[in-house]
Amino acid sequence: MNYMKKSNILSAFCMGVLLMVSTSVSAQYDKPITKEQLPKRAQEFLNAHFADKQITHVIQDDDLVLPDYDVYFAEGIEVSFHNNGDWDSVDGNRQAIPTKFILPAIVTYVQTTYPGMYITEIDKDRRKFDVHLSNGLELVFNKKGAILGIDYDD
Repeated sequence: MNYMKKSNILSAFCMGVLLMVSTSVSAQYDKPITKEQLPKRAQEFLNAHFADKQITHVIQDDDLVLPDYDVYFAEGIEVSFHNNGDWDSVDGNRQAIPTKFILPAIVTYVQTTYPGMYITEIDKDRRKFDVHLSNGLELVFNKKGAILGIDYDD
């Protein structure tokens, strides 16, 4: 076999393997579960901050490493959790969300700097919180609740 033919066979083999791997990756599905099947921390968070809201469905998102969870409420609110039950984001879909779980420094900053506005969404990552307000602004805070700035990129 000449070099060109070997190269074409190897390329075709690699493409086939890549196709099989990508197909198996995309075959991961979201699975409906009950609130009781959520990690204990997630259940405690929901009971503490959303006990008066009606859950419509709970989804376990099975990815390649660890699952995460999404909880949907009749009012349109969505809460996402990491696999350990820590909250990741709360999205009120333009309506006010509860604020008792948000750092007091963030809540105080919003109330004093933007009176009459309310928090409609909060996302957290390792370094910061992204806080969306009812007036459309997105504020960025560090993990201690100090304002870092306004994020105009949407």
